[in-house]
Amino acid sequence: MPRNDYTDAFKVIESFLSAYLLEHDMQKIFSLAAEDIYFTDLDHISLSGRDAMAVYLAERFSRKRIPASYAITQYKEKNMGGVTVSSFLIKNSQEGWHVQATAVVGGGKLQALHCSGREPGEGFLQFRGERPGTIYGNLPGAVFCGYLEEGFPLWFVNHEFLELTGYTYEQFVLETKGRLIEIFFMQDLDKILSEIREGLKSRGRYEIEYRIKRNGGSYFWAHILGIQVRMPDGRMVLVNVMFDVSRNRQIRKMLQEENIRDELTGVYNRRGGERLIKEQLQTGQSFVFLLMDIDNFKKVNDCYGHMEGDNVLVYIAGLLKQSFRETDIIFRLGGDEFGVLAYPCSSTLCIEKKMNAMNERFQQEIAERLPLCKASLSFGGIQCSGCTDLFVLYREADRILYEVKRTEKGNGRIEQITDIQN
Repeated sequence: MPRNDYTDAFKVIESFLSAYLLEHDMQKIFSLAAEDIYFTDLDHISLSGRDAMAVYLAERFSRKRIPASYAITQYKEKNMGGVTVSSFLIKNSQEGWHVQATAVVGGGKLQALHCSGREPGEGFLQFRGERPGTIYGNLPGAVFCGYLEEGFPLWFVNHEFLELTGYTYEQFVLETKGRLIEIFFMQDLDKILSEIREGLKSRGRYEIEYRIKRNGGSYFWAHILGIQVRMPDGRMVLVNVMFDVSRNRQIRKMLQEENIRDELTGVYNRRGGERLIKEQLQTGQSFVFLLMDIDNFKKVNDCYGHMEGDNVLVYIAGLLKQSFRETDIIFRLGGDEFGVLAYPCSSTLCIEKKMNAMNERFQQEIAERLPLCKASLSFGGIQCSGCTDLFVLYREADRILYEVKRTEKGNGRIEQITDIQN
């Protein structure tokens, strides 16, 4: 572009490259670089922050290499959220090389400079004249590679990876700052690192599933096949082939749900409910655990048939789901008996009001649809915290339910217990 048309971002980039490639001027370089700059050198050394860059440049400049003449060509830039992302070629006609680069400029400082393949669009980085785009570009699926170092500094990604994650080349560099760790779902990170280490140690490869970030912040499930490769300079690189398995995960989840859901009512079955309750009890918060069954349910079956009895069970399950929160656990123990864990919950009064209102609606429905029966609901439960033994919860709630059915059928009671014996 004509010199009069130089943008502020272009001036920062040109001044930085001049100080680096021609002048070897450390003071000027640091005046143009952000404190936490991410920098990939033309020799493909990845650095983060001025301190790391200072050590590297001091050693590089001490070699007293002949300054490299260069030209910036094919320059493009785009403003994105307060910063300017630029892509361009750095060309040296004398030595016959050219390097694709991406820069991020903000606040008058160079935030990131990332150098990639010798040809535009080839992909990230190369080493000793070999092309990752050629070596790994023909692998099936999305390919991404990073150094086996803290943060997994970026080495290479292919077009399929960018397409799958929804990034352009420039956006990906800006979003990750050249660190592959930025695309992982943080809650998966410890597991990811552990499985990679274990796989490499035992088999020399790893095969894992975890969540990858898409452009825009959403995540998808990826199946990853990975190996480690030693570079000519001795550094290790993880080479990963990735496939989107989100749909498969959904199918597996549906199948798992079928195994823990009651087929008739759609609430959790006993196995599913107990599994979830055991997990919740580990957090130590206050909760209400209650058991409930239908009074005179046998009469419903005898007078109107088992199909109508099934309809009553489905109706009860619907009332429970309407009355309790989505986070509460509703399950069918079997027959006409249901259980609920309201968690967290410290108010017995609130739960009793819910159950009484539900019982009233149920009796009205029965009177209209099944007038020969006088069915009602009885419930018994406990409110406590600290108990992690599900058998104890059953024992105490069942004791209260039995007393209710013996003395005041069609009602319920929840007791607050502070000293429960496991």
